[in-house]
Amino acid sequence: MTKIIERYFFREIFVPYVFCLVITFFILLMGRIVQIARYFLQTSVSLSDILLLMVLAVPKLSLYALPLATMLSIALAVNRMNGDREMVAIQASGISFRNLWRPLLIFVLINTVLSLIFSIFLMPKSNSLFRKKLGSIGAASGTGVVREGVFIDVIPGFIFYFQRVDPGTFTAHGVFVEDLRSRKFSVNILAKEARISYDKLNGTVSFFLSNGTVTRISLREKSRGQAVFFQTYRITLPVKSLGIWKNPVSGGKNEMTMKQLKEAAKHVPLHYARRFNIEYNLRILLPLSCIILGFFVLPIFVATRISSILIGVSLTIFVYLCYYFLVSLGKGLAENGIVKVVVAMWFPFVLVAAFACWLWMFGERIQFKIRKG
Repeated sequence: MTKIIERYFFREIFVPYVFCLVITFFILLMGRIVQIARYFLQTSVSLSDILLLMVLAVPKLSLYALPLATMLSIALAVNRMNGDREMVAIQASGISFRNLWRPLLIFVLINTVLSLIFSIFLMPKSNSLFRKKLGSIGAASGTGVVREGVFIDVIPGFIFYFQRVDPGTFTAHGVFVEDLRSRKFSVNILAKEARISYDKLNGTVSFFLSNGTVTRISLREKSRGQAVFFQTYRITLPVKSLGIWKNPVSGGKNEMTMKQLKEAAKHVPLHYARRFNIEYNLRILLPLSCIILGFFVLPIFVATRISSILIGVSLTIFVYLCYYFLVSLGKGLAENGIVKVVVAMWFPFVLVAAFACWLWMFGERIQFKIRKG
């Protein structure tokens, strides 16, 4: 009898799991896409580029998506069983909710192992490929640095201003350029429009200005100056000089393997060592969160007999956000050296694990008191 119920409960969890996983990943991916939306709005990025970026973002997002999907699938399964009085029938037959620990353990372990694979093995490489791909998209566009109504000084030796930008045609209108490369002259360029072109072979970006004037004034003798009208004026810059597209050799701790993080922490000042240690602990802590959060949710929903999907989902998300708030708080305390890294990072885990153990031991008493009240 118990084996049948265990198999049934595992199926009940797995059915909403796929749906929860897809929805959770979709929401987190959309949040990630919004962060880099300016690249898509200002470039002729292809659908394949967007899909590749989304795939490369999956390993990092899995650290947050898998624990939430784990919690939601358990919550929805118990919600439905509460609504159909199945959980009451199971307990009435003399089977405690504690007997469901085997299918629950198998389920959370699957998610934990999957999350650990993403975190330890796939995430460093995917983060590196994501950064490089995003950098190549920005460089290839030639418009990543072009923004309307803003003085742009990220390019060494130049200040740009564009009154209006048309990303679809890689053109800008109402262009002002101040050339600061000369120590003897102040050079200002005004143009009706500019066309931006990227030369991938030579690694350069060219601004083809048209219908404008170049004003050159001596810095020593302010009365001396020249003004030249032009139909076409070309400014060519190496991509490496464009600060917004700068593609560093290393993406930092996010692209390091576990071994590299451990070694790096030994050879840097204490402040930087804490950051490497935090990243090292997070890559283990977040996947293991699937276990404690999964075991935390089940007794709550069994004891309270929540059958409303809205209340169940809201409560699950609330618990999830509270847990990650504690993790973020611990991260901040560790970064500032207020609390040791291991203590700060693992305290929320231990706290929730202890509470989950208490619920599993006394969940039925809580349920009796709620029912009696």
